[in-house]
Amino acid sequence: MFFDGDHRKKREISLRGVGRQTDRDDLLRQAQEARQQRELLRKQNAAATVIEHAVRHFLGRLHIHHAAVQEFEKQLLTCSDDAVLQDTLFHFFQSSRDAAVLDAYLRQAFEQGRMTSTWFSPAALAQPMWRARLQRLARLSLQSASSKRQLPFCDKFLLLFCNMNSWPAQLQPTLLPKLLPNFLEWCVSVLTADGSLAETVSAIVHQWLAKAEGAVVALQLLSSAWCTEMANPTVRKALFTDTVLKTPVLTMLHSAGRLPSAISKLAAGWLLYHLLQVPVQDIKSSVDMKAYLWLLEYSVSQAPLHVVLLDDDGDDTEMGDGQHYPDAFDEFPKLLCHPNLVSSVLALPFSYDDPNSRRSNLYLCRYFSRAMLYLDSALRVSVLSQLSYNSLFLGRLWFCLKEHLPALLQDLRDMASTSNTSYAITDAVIFAQLFADCYGHVLIIQSDEEFSQGVPLSIAEVVDVISTFKDVAVYLYVSRLVLSNELITLRASLSKLLAKLFERNTSLRFCQLETFTSQEVPMEDALLQSIYPNDLDNDDDEEQKSAEAGPGSQLSKIIGLLRHLPIVVPFEKRALVFRHLVQIGDAMVPHMNKLIEVRRDHMFEDCYRQLFVQGRLLKDFRVSIINEFGELEAGLDGGGLMREVLLNCARTAFDPSNGLFKYTAQNTLYPDPSAYMKFADFATRFEFLGFLMGKCMMLSMLMDIQFARFFLTKILGQHPLLHELQSLDPELYRNLLMLRDEAMDVSSLDLVFTVADERFPDGNQVVPLVPGGQDLQVTQANKMTYIYHTANFRLNVQIHQACQAFKRGLFAVISPTWIRMFDAAELQMLFSGTSEDVDLDDLQRNVVYQPPYDENHENIQLFWSVVREFDQEDVKNLVRFITSSPRAPLLGFKYLNPQIGIACAGFEDRLPTAGTCFNLLKLPFYSDRETMRQRLLYAIRSGAGFDLS
Repeated sequence: MFFDGDHRKKREISLRGVGRQTDRDDLLRQAQEARQQRELLRKQNAAATVIEHAVRHFLGRLHIHHAAVQEFEKQLLTCSDDAVLQDTLFHFFQSSRDAAVLDAYLRQAFEQGRMTSTWFSPAALAQPMWRARLQRLARLSLQSASSKRQLPFCDKFLLLFCNMNSWPAQLQPTLLPKLLPNFLEWCVSVLTADGSLAETVSAIVHQWLAKAEGAVVALQLLSSAWCTEMANPTVRKALFTDTVLKTPVLTMLHSAGRLPSAISKLAAGWLLYHLLQVPVQDIKSSVDMKAYLWLLEYSVSQAPLHVVLLDDDGDDTEMGDGQHYPDAFDEFPKLLCHPNLVSSVLALPFSYDDPNSRRSNLYLCRYFSRAMLYLDSALRVSVLSQLSYNSLFLGRLWFCLKEHLPALLQDLRDMASTSNTSYAITDAVIFAQLFADCYGHVLIIQSDEEFSQGVPLSIAEVVDVISTFKDVAVYLYVSRLVLSNELITLRASLSKLLAKLFERNTSLRFCQLETFTSQEVPMEDALLQSIYPNDLDNDDDEEQKSAEAGPGSQLSKIIGLLRHLPIVVPFEKRALVFRHLVQIGDAMVPHMNKLIEVRRDHMFEDCYRQLFVQGRLLKDFRVSIINEFGELEAGLDGGGLMREVLLNCARTAFDPSNGLFKYTAQNTLYPDPSAYMKFADFATRFEFLGFLMGKCMMLSMLMDIQFARFFLTKILGQHPLLHELQSLDPELYRNLLMLRDEAMDVSSLDLVFTVADERFPDGNQVVPLVPGGQDLQVTQANKMTYIYHTANFRLNVQIHQACQAFKRGLFAVISPTWIRMFDAAELQMLFSGTSEDVDLDDLQRNVVYQPPYDENHENIQLFWSVVREFDQEDVKNLVRFITSSPRAPLLGFKYLNPQIGIACAGFEDRLPTAGTCFNLLKLPFYSDRETMRQRLLYAIRSGAGFDLS
């Protein structure tokens, strides 16, 4: 475009109709942006002025500092007055810039001999002003050491300054408080950079710790910053020796009353490692011991130890954090409760009136409680033996627990009420867990007489323990509290102790059964009968998920208790659940209709041979019987023939003359230890016997067989107690009790850790109880361990293989979780019924009559009138005559399968007979009471049943 001579801009007219409001908004926006630009420019100019001023100031100070350094360097060449030199140095010194200048000055002082001849001369050190100058030089040297530069003369000066021999004794206490904050950091830097100074630095540290003011040093040693350097071998070797951790440092540590809570696991591990090296026997005073145990308990709670959890079968599960730690930490399981450590602390005097002694006891209990979490089952038994068999320690532990026992349950509720998943473990929890382990271990070798005499707890105290621990254990199983490793261990320990006390109560009846039962969870029959077999067989994870899926589910709580703490559920309720589960389980077994033929005079061998197919048991079958002439007996197996075969097999198998079982002194049965020498297939034979018992239980058949209590305990997966040895070997039991007496001097008996093994027929084979037992002498110190291992061998080891095989057969039919709802005495009742008097009313109500008989029939009424005149012995004979067992079913005759029946069997010229496989009484017509009575008594007292049919 070209200029046309008109300098005015032409007016632009928009024909689009844009409103005037749009032009106004644009103008406002443009004006705002212009203001922001001007404001930014003003700020930039102001910032530039500030920066320019700071730079000029810095350069000025740098120039002045540089001039001062130059002036100081000139003075070093011309001036010999240390006061003038030091004043100049103090005026400009900055540790980040002038460390080399300080090192040069100290070098000159050393080379010219002023350091030893003048600086640390007695005359100079007597002047307060000069001492202040030296202390300031030491602080500057410590600050310079943090720069990580090589400053050999600063280090040399500090070694001389910090050496207590450089100072008069009266001046030494003034050094520690003022120099300590940086002194240890310098120690670490020297030790990590120059191992050659380790011995010198260590000696100086030990000098300081020998003074009363060393408590502050010890606290600084434990600070988190310091502890990160413990992994350095040079630092550990130089500083963590016995001297560092011995008294009076421990006492002063405890007096200070605090330790850092943020200590690293690695640092805590090294601290614990070195604490465990301290010779505890050298700690004499109660004050010093209190300090040592306090620090020991602190370090074990912080160290990177692997928790070992024990499941219901006693298997170990190690829980680590997945981190790698020094190989030295692998020694912790052996060091934590080393016999020397345990014996030393247990031998310390204890007084209830001494506050230091009581406090030491508190720390000791805390330590052992925590340490036990990290031991496997073998080490745990060894340590428990040392703790439990020390009557003084158990009394001290009970002293601590009594104070906290009422608050134990409330502590757990407080934990559950917190919103955090992490919570502090209280002393009540710690003491309860350790006491449960120790007291449970005491019960293993305690006789009934000692228990009844109130050793170590009175009966009233035992009842208090049961009541409290029962409520706590139930709460831990049914509450929604997220359990830590400590609470999981507590729950398991309480459950085991309660089970042992429940078993002891079965024989002694020292309290009511209601003491063990819990009212926390309702136990309606309808709810119990809604439990299915898989509910009890679920693992803990599935059980937890089930509980979480239904908050507050009563059924999930009952299942949890039946799995882990069944004794809090009344026996009748558990028996009802068992019967319900058996009925469901029987219906779930696939019916293969496998037919086996057995000879009447060889039933056991034929069943054993045919039911074991390629090493596996045939669980479902039908039977046919071949008589003595080799002919098949008439009749189909509708259940009665199988019952007859099972009864005859059981009678044969459990007869001691057959070599598989033998009688105890109390005429109860247990596996013959020598059976494995008599039968090449003894394991499968015992498995078959277990199968027989399981099959009888599945069919609700009662067996007139009484097993030894310790054998039933083994079936339940538990360990028999010492007092059960009385039934097996009364003489050995008495001898062990005499040996356990504290007044008994075992050294004169010349005993070693060996025992005669009854698994060999001649009984002359001697085996060691522990590795190398033939060379291990029994002493006063280890006689409790000898007693434990001797009883354990007789009650557990000798019959272990037979019991394992028996359980395999039993559990092939009956789930082990169903069996473990009961204790040994209750399991015997599952096998053979209750030993209580037969309830005739219950018996009469649950009889099924076959025509022409009914409850109003004249002969039936005569029968019941005669039976009601019998004493209990004859009533039990009648029940035995009909069912093969003199005992009544657990829940009454209503639950006998099949129910007792009475059928007509002709006229009075015949005796009453019975079909025990059908629980059927075949009763002839009798014309009068006396004939009925005589014929009945003759039949039931003859000891025969089915054979008279």
